This record gives sequence, C-alpha cells and structure tokens, in this order.
Amino acid sequence: MDFKKLMASGSSAQLAEGESELEEKGREAEARKVQLEARRKACLVDDDHQGVDQCERQLKQLGRDLDAIAEKRQHLARRREEVERQDAAAKLDALVKRGEAVQAAGLKRYARYEELCTELRDAVLPGIAEVEREIREINSALREAGDPRQVQSPVGVLFDQRGGDAGFNRLELTMNTRLPAVIGQRHFWPRPK
Repeated sequence: MDFKKLMASGSSAQLAEGESELEEKGREAEARKVQLEARRKACLVDDDHQGVDQCERQLKQLGRDLDAIAEKRQHLARRREEVERQDAAAKLDALVKRGEAVQAAGLKRYARYEELCTELRDAVLPGIAEVEREIREINSALREAGDPRQVQSPVGVLFDQRGGDAGFNRLELTMNTRLPAVIGQRHFWPRPK
C-alpha cells in the first residue's frame, strides 16, 4: 500500500481497504508483541542478557510500528470521511444540475404553450366570434321573414355532438400537470395584448 498516494487520490473504497489492511497489520504486530514479551520474560529467567536486549530492541521498534499503524489508520479514516462528504456533495450538485436542466426544458415548453395560447386567441377566437355574430344575424333575418328554420351555432353543434355540457366544457389532459393562469400580476396564458 502506497500510503501517500492513497491519501492524495484514493477513493472511499480504496481508503476503506487501506484501513482494513492496516488493521490486519496491527493485529499481526500485536501478536508479534505478545510473542516478544513472552520471549523477553524467558530470557530474563534464563539470565540471557543479550536475548533480553534483542527482545527490547525489537519491542521498541514494534511499538513504533504500532504507533505508525494507529496514526495512519486515523489519517485514512479522516480522509475517507472527507472523500465521502465530497462524493455526497458532488452527487447533490449533479442532482441540482440535472434539476436545473429539466427546469430549463420545462420553461421552454411553457413558453411554447404561451405562444400557442396567444396564437389561438389572436388567430382563432376572433374568427369564432365573427361566425357566432354572423349566425345570430342570419337567424334574426330568418325570424323576421317568418321562416321557422334556425342555423345552430358551432357551440350548439358541439354540445350536441359531445353530449351536452359535460362533454364540451371539460378540458381533458392525458397527464397530470398544472398550468399556471397568473404569474405575478399579469395573465400568462395567453400574453396580454
């Protein structure tokens, strides 16, 4: 394990793996320490001064190794937590960015809806009003002439075709969506003239 490289650029999983590796080394060192302490005691009993000195040197080095392992594990754990926080923040940033992209696409669709509503109002509705006015004039002329026939308005025809009010006055959308009628103090659908 390259500790410095791991600290500089390791992923959360790599850092956790490094912690596990150090934990295993720590267990091995602790087991070695127990063996050395037992051997040192045996050397003390046997008056083996050279053996005692050798065991103490090795125990001193082992103590340093254990301290280093503990410090490195702490550093790796802190770095892993930091990387996990950064990863979580990056995921949230990506989610917000995706949300903003979806929002921008939605705003384009709403703008298109506004354009279509304005076009409908300006191009179609005046023509419908003119048709209704002309039919009223024709029906009035027929009544004045004593002719019992009447021309039904397009709205009346649609009422009949769609089963009356219930079928004509209801706007059916094939999806759940809310289309705002007012934004701020102005009507948004369609654009004011």
